[in-house]
Amino acid sequence: MCREESKEILILDSSAIINGYNPASSSKKHLISEKTIKEVKDQKSRRILETAISIKKVKIAKASEKSIQKTRKNAEKTGDLKYLSEADIETIAIALDAKEKGLQPIIITDDFTIQNVLSHMKIPYKPVITSGIKNKVKWIIYCPACGATYTDKKISTCEICGSKLKRKIKS
Repeated sequence: MCREESKEILILDSSAIINGYNPASSSKKHLISEKTIKEVKDQKSRRILETAISIKKVKIAKASEKSIQKTRKNAEKTGDLKYLSEADIETIAIALDAKEKGLQPIIITDDFTIQNVLSHMKIPYKPVITSGIKNKVKWIIYCPACGATYTDKKISTCEICGSKLKRKIKS
């Protein structure tokens, strides 16, 4: 069992640090992307993160282009791509890269959109201060005014009536 645990690697989303997760108090290995570091702006959270990096509890990682594309494709399928930041995409892609290397990635995040994509991709996650999502979902884009639905997730305005599009859970 110890051998399995040594393969576990924790990947940090900015919400983990912002919501009080301190990697310096864990014996596990941690990864974080440069883009995620830039999302951590408040002084207290930055200090926690910078300390963890300086004492080598957190290593900065860069995702492969292949894993970034796979993440985008999966997020597009669930309808979440539009709601993920570049840092979120890279965080998920880092987990894919770790999985490919035979590691067991777990993403530490309170972000429900990230959790939804991870659930569809069968990548484990642990929330910090929330209980996490209850069900994985797929979204549809629709016009609340005329009811038109769209498969192109990049459109934000209804082509029929001009109203701002919204998303809802696909039934």
